[in-house]
Amino acid sequence: EFVARVDSRGKVLEAGPTDAAPTNVKTLYPALGQALAGLGAVFPAEPKAPGARWQETQPLNLAMPGGDVMKGSLISNYGFNRWVRVNGRPAAEIGVQLTLSMVPGTMRVPMEGKGSGAGYLYLSTEEGILVASDITFVSKGIYNLGGGQYNFAGGAILEQTVEHRVTTDLVQ
Repeated sequence: EFVARVDSRGKVLEAGPTDAAPTNVKTLYPALGQALAGLGAVFPAEPKAPGARWQETQPLNLAMPGGDVMKGSLISNYGFNRWVRVNGRPAAEIGVQLTLSMVPGTMRVPMEGKGSGAGYLYLSTEEGILVASDITFVSKGIYNLGGGQYNFAGGAILEQTVEHRVTTDLVQ
């Protein structure tokens, strides 16, 4: 339900919901769009062989509904595992491990957040395109509703766990 435009290295230049996206998803954009865009791939500038490893760190400044900005960083560790065939194309299988850390004190409701994920990307090096991907990411936020501007009586704590699964499959 999101469409992204990427550069030649796979970095997301822009992303947004499709017309088919549910209304509640559209209202969470751009924060959700930026977060999901971070689950894409960033390929290295130079050629790699099986066994190669590289890392990319993406700062996050997620604009939340209500004007808050959630800050943090997403670290992506990539590994070129092997050559495979996907949808009839020779492709590089690239494993990815993701770690999200949030900076406390950047929102009106005091919160902590972290996340992790893993999956695979399949890149056709002949065509320079992503053939398929499957990445699952789980984030957890802990909100202290007894502090900050809202200060609910009793100091309630809200824990929220969200699982995102991003899959792609080239149909052309």
